[in-house]
Amino acid sequence: MKKIALFDIDKTLIPYDSFFKWIFVILKKKKSRLLKIPQLILLGITAIGSPEKLTCYKEKWLSLADGFSEEEIAEFSEKLVNECIIPDLKPGVENAIKQYKDSGYTIIFATASFEIYFRYLAQYFDVDYFFGTKVRLVGEKWKIIGQNCKGQEKIRRILEEIPEREIDKSSSVGFSDSMSDYPFSSLVKNFYLVDRKHWKTVKTFIQ
Repeated sequence: MKKIALFDIDKTLIPYDSFFKWIFVILKKKKSRLLKIPQLILLGITAIGSPEKLTCYKEKWLSLADGFSEEEIAEFSEKLVNECIIPDLKPGVENAIKQYKDSGYTIIFATASFEIYFRYLAQYFDVDYFFGTKVRLVGEKWKIIGQNCKGQEKIRRILEEIPEREIDKSSSVGFSDSMSDYPFSSLVKNFYLVDRKHWKTVKTFIQ
């Protein structure tokens, strides 16, 4: 049986949404694509409340990366994580993850952000499992593969790799800044809702 420590990333381990920092790097390299931003913001209104529309909406943002090769995306994504995101980890996060790892927990990161850049944070922490929204380069266009990794989709992805019968729910824990991750509680006894700016618990849900 595995004791799991399950973590969201954006606003949980770091105090902001990393997606926009990643997009900002793209826009710095391709300034002409700034012209697309107003339209993308307006499209976001229609995506609210629909997982399918949200996936399509994120793919519209992802299209800003069209024309970049896998090597280029990997290079600036790794640099972003190493030079910006890791230094911005909430104080206490690294120690907490280390303590769970040293106590024999299986460490899982699950995020709605793109795997293509957060894989470097997963590597930094040497986590056991990492799940994010998958993307792939098709020709010169970047496409989302499958569904946006949010809410119940995170649980589905985890259970593809770890059968529920192998999880020691009574000893397992989950952390997120958002109730959209309340489905974590189907796998863990203690679900901790954390402050979006600081590594501290604001509410605990015990199953």
